[in-house]
Amino acid sequence: MGGDLSESGSIALNELFEYAKKCHDVPTKKFGGFPEFSNLVRTVMEPTPLEKGLYLWGAANRDEWKSVYVGKTGKNKTSSLRARLTETLKDERAFLWIRSHGREEVCRQYEKINPSYGERSLPRHEAKVDSDFILWVTTPTLDDEELAEAERYLIQRYNPTANRQRRNPVGQSEILERIKAKFDSEILSLTGIKLGSSAFHIEGSN
Repeated sequence: MGGDLSESGSIALNELFEYAKKCHDVPTKKFGGFPEFSNLVRTVMEPTPLEKGLYLWGAANRDEWKSVYVGKTGKNKTSSLRARLTETLKDERAFLWIRSHGREEVCRQYEKINPSYGERSLPRHEAKVDSDFILWVTTPTLDDEELAEAERYLIQRYNPTANRQRRNPVGQSEILERIKAKFDSEILSLTGIKLGSSAFHIEGSN
């Protein structure tokens, strides 16, 4: 496995949570509000590159980082980091409203659209309710197999709460450690404390 890691960064979700807090109803194509929310998501995600890579949802609270979800994306325009994360935020937007208005209220709204939709879909949506940031690292030269291995490695190391699948352990390699170091650096910039120090804690990590 080899390749360059050209970029890393983070996206704060506070603007989206503030929008959800002020807007009681979850925006839908059927009942309105979706175009405005969709435009806001695109604006928030604009700094994210049109490149393939890996991403980590989580929450930073001073000296603690909580890993929520690890994923990977493709390199095409419709499957890049920006495209994938933009679509996820729009499709799973319920988690933004669950934090401010509660699961019961959001479920009631979803059931108004489709009586069987709320309970069926909310568990997947609310899995990200604790996330305040999305971290990302581009991996332009990794092939699909290498990218999948890197995803498994990050799941293994960060133990995110919303990744249900736990595949066979992945051994260390230089490129995998470099990828994790990129994410660690982004976490450092949010928490102010270096990972591995006695003052730092990653919830659920191993």
